Amino acid sequence: IFGGSPLTDVTMEVPSQSAQNQSITVVPYRNTFIAMIAAAYCKANGFNIIYMGPTYEDLANYEDCRPVFFEALQQLVLLAGTVHDLEIRTPFITTTKQQIVQIGQMLQVPYENTWTCYKGEVEPCMECDACRERMESFRVNGARDPIVSDDKWDKYMDEFVTEKTE
Repeated sequence: IFGGSPLTDVTMEVPSQSAQNQSITVVPYRNTFIAMIAAAYCKANGFNIIYMGPTYEDLANYEDCRPVFFEALQQLVLLAGTVHDLEIRTPFITTTKQQIVQIGQMLQVPYENTWTCYKGEVEPCMECDACRERMESFRVNGARDPIVSDDKWDKYMDEFVTEKTE
């Protein structure tokens, strides 16, 4: 049911940023499934707010990250269930990942407990679009990503400097 994307099919390779084929990482209706599972959980446990995390950069490649999608999803949640006060919130939908890192720094978010990489490995791959965007967001904010080893961070910084001088 969830085939056709390397995020759900372990036989497919997650493209590196240089491959520029990020559309393959689309999981059709992903946010719909997540929201419906969350709505059922909320109803069963007496909660009335679902927070979802699409960002400004997600709008280009992921159709289910657009504001109009979440507006329609809100209506679906209200029409599909008996919980009419259930609200879907997307606080970062117009916020860049660089801005999110900056906000997180001010709030002292424990970024060492967060994960972004598309590959299901022990360490971030540092090659997929998600990893590269995350590292760049930390770099722009004058910070080092706490889940990246020193060697990998130094390699990324060297590559960044090389790319900018070429």
